[in-house]
Amino acid sequence: MKKKLLALLLLVPILLIPIISCDGDALGGLSDLMGTFGKNSLVEGGAVVIDTSHGGKAAEKMSGLADLDDDDYDDAVVEIKEVVKEALASKGSTKAKAFVEEMKKPLPEDADVPGKVEDAVDELEDELGIEFEIETEGDLLAAVLLVDLMDKAKDDWEGADEEDILEFVSEALQVIDIVQTVSPVNGVKIDDILGELLGGDLSELFGSSSGISRNGDLQEEIDKALGMLRPILDPIIRAIGKGVDGQIDQKGLDRMIFNFKVIRQSFEDIAKAIKEKEIDKEKLEFTLTDFVNYGLSVVFTEANEVIKHMTNDDDFKFANLINIYIDWTDDKEIDFATIVALFDGGDEEEGAPIVEAILDKVLGTLEELIPYSNDEWILELFNDNENENDD
Repeated sequence: MKKKLLALLLLVPILLIPIISCDGDALGGLSDLMGTFGKNSLVEGGAVVIDTSHGGKAAEKMSGLADLDDDDYDDAVVEIKEVVKEALASKGSTKAKAFVEEMKKPLPEDADVPGKVEDAVDELEDELGIEFEIETEGDLLAAVLLVDLMDKAKDDWEGADEEDILEFVSEALQVIDIVQTVSPVNGVKIDDILGELLGGDLSELFGSSSGISRNGDLQEEIDKALGMLRPILDPIIRAIGKGVDGQIDQKGLDRMIFNFKVIRQSFEDIAKAIKEKEIDKEKLEFTLTDFVNYGLSVVFTEANEVIKHMTNDDDFKFANLINIYIDWTDDKEIDFATIVALFDGGDEEEGAPIVEAILDKVLGTLEELIPYSNDEWILELFNDNENENDD
């Protein structure tokens, strides 16, 4: 039961019908239960001088990356990160808002994307099952940061000292902060999603641990579940956006998936780094918001492959599942039998098969991050789960 509760806490905001799709913004505070976000942020502080030129400076530096050799490229990326760090030192400031707006601008038509960045994006498109094109300054920034982080991550951190590990972790956390600020991930507040969910009766919604249709009519069970989640799901759909046909905007969803990949990669590289050495807990702290952001990142980046595998349909993806919900809200007739395999017949502990599949990919990283949390509630839940596994 503890494991199931942990799964629900981390995955519910996205799994009940992937409309749970959209964004997680870790830039706000959470309730006392959840703790506050930002203690691990490298971009805190107040603006001393209102200067809105940082976005232009970053864009100018990125425009020249393709022409640089390896050493000069690395130096330029360091400079870009410093400009971004200064711009976002106070996230509600005029300076930060101006930077975010600059990152929304399209790249110049003659812009050259560095070859190593293009290659990485091509590989990720195949891995994630998406079509992603670097169209804006923010897209390029996210891709540059991802490639830089991947270059610095080690397969084996054994023997590294605490200072080196913390330096890498700091860079990875900075990447997470930046991407969450300038990308579409910065849409719906995680605070709002969790506030709605934790304020509701989750036991009623997930009373059946073995499947949504086993103890009642499939249509009735799904209608009940979606009705309870609708106040949360509708704003999420609006944040992603719809096409002229009323269905989810595929390009917007793919862009969201790509940016969540950057976040996921960052958290998983952090987990690998701190796994090899016990870090002083005074120097590193994660909150529930971080854990939920990581859970969201796994759902977005795994959904296409998991759904395709579980439905045995290469053409049925995350977007199709989201569109089923959209059709449901429009009172269209839905054949839920096409997705029953995702939600029915799961294990007694984890619940629906899709939850089990995603949870298996989440827990390994969380096991490394959660011990560095000061949230007593999540620590107790995690420790109880560990004890149950030992038994």
